[in-house]
Amino acid sequence: MLGHDKSSHTGGIDFDIRSSMNNKITFKNNETQTLANLNEDFDSIKWHEFVSLMLNNIKPIAKITAVVIAISAAVLFIIPSEYRSKASILPSGAQNKLAEFKSLAGLNMNSTATESSSMLFPVILKSKEIEKSVLEETYRVEINGETISMTLTEYFDETDPDKLSEEMSDIFSVATDKKNGVIRLGVTTEYPQFSQAVLTSYLGALEDFNLNKRSSQAKQNEKYLSFQLSVKKKELQQAENKLIEFQNKNRDWHMTSNPDVLIALARHKRDVQVLNQATIFLTREYEMAKFDSQKDIPIIQVLDSPTLATRKIYPRRAFILLIITFLTLFIATIVVLVKYSMQKRATASDLLAIGKLRKDFATTFPRVSRRFLKESSKETTTI
Repeated sequence: MLGHDKSSHTGGIDFDIRSSMNNKITFKNNETQTLANLNEDFDSIKWHEFVSLMLNNIKPIAKITAVVIAISAAVLFIIPSEYRSKASILPSGAQNKLAEFKSLAGLNMNSTATESSSMLFPVILKSKEIEKSVLEETYRVEINGETISMTLTEYFDETDPDKLSEEMSDIFSVATDKKNGVIRLGVTTEYPQFSQAVLTSYLGALEDFNLNKRSSQAKQNEKYLSFQLSVKKKELQQAENKLIEFQNKNRDWHMTSNPDVLIALARHKRDVQVLNQATIFLTREYEMAKFDSQKDIPIIQVLDSPTLATRKIYPRRAFILLIITFLTLFIATIVVLVKYSMQKRATASDLLAIGKLRKDFATTFPRVSRRFLKESSKETTTI
């Protein structure tokens, strides 16, 4: 009897162990299959699921997009419109051919042009001298149907020289076409007529600088010869005055045989003759230098006069709003997809947690777990 009970008890234990192991193996297989199915579901969203998700969230997406567009439109309409006046200058003067080839090749080898060349125009236009001249000028422009006088200092509402220089750099641009040497200029302000007036002032300041302030070798030569000619003219006049004074003191100088008087008279005449020849020579050289100096003055050949802008260049409100709309819709769609994916993964995590709890319960209480599974299977069969 006892042996029978012992064998029965042993057989029960063996059954419990086998059942527990079978439950573990079954759960492990189920868990692996569940994870595989969940990962497969989460890694891909079918198109009909995506369309359904978008339709369910169309109202919040539309609200967010509308709010962003409204804010962007308000900001864009606060930003003032800007108008650009343009002009261009043809190249002038004989340029270094080697420099042209290097420029076409994109090289900058410090090649110099002749003094009458327009290659230095961009540098001159960006100089403090031109900037000061343009800043000091008063412009009469029509704004909103009213003609007013305004300076750039008043337009910028700034008096600090450094800040004014920065503002001038922002509104003015100049560039040289490397292929044909054409210089293109532009001024951008909030008013079309003001932009045109300022750009016209830049061209006028450039011409004045070339005529009156730009220095060349021929110009320096002209100044030197002018100074020397004035000195020689004074010396000639003094020598002539001395000759006249000597002749007045010696009234009979033309009939005298006094050697001292004759020597002194010859000396005075020689001084006058030498200085006269020097004056004639310097006068001739000075006239040639003036001619050369005029040839060295770069000629400003305006190809296109400053234009009056009829269309604003900034801000491009419609284009910017279109870009903002697409970006907002794209970001909102990404947010909805991420949120949906996170919710699905949270659901998967809950299922795995419940499965782990069942596994631990079956390991700790195998008989109760087995009985519970049998009752669940009976109920399922009855149903």
